[in-house]
Amino acid sequence: MLTEVTRLREEARQTTSTTPTAVGKRFALEGELGQRVGQLLVSLEAYPELKADRPVMEAQQTWTEIEAQITASRRFYNAAVNQLNNAIQIFPGPMIAGIAGVAAMPFFEAPAAARTAPSVEGLLGPTP
Repeated sequence: MLTEVTRLREEARQTTSTTPTAVGKRFALEGELGQRVGQLLVSLEAYPELKADRPVMEAQQTWTEIEAQITASRRFYNAAVNQLNNAIQIFPGPMIAGIAGVAAMPFFEAPAAARTAPSVEGLLGPTP
């Protein structure tokens, strides 16, 4: 699982183009990366001695803080994309965008798996 997280992180880092297609690909990679890291953190629940380790606790806290910052950044990005896409559609935006080579950008949309609550069945033991 750690190898998969490392591979996804490297692929996302290498996607630096700002074309709408490349941005969409990067969103997909980052979404998958977030899911894998979440699975990694959930798997730590099975190892109480590791979970109680100070560096692991700090890593989990840092992950929570980073997730909050990413959520705020995604909201900001979607607001900026909305303004850009509106400006491109309203006169004289289409002419200026055509001259400058600016295209409509995709909105960030969380993958369907990220919008559903994770299943904790099996993590909490048998239900009464």
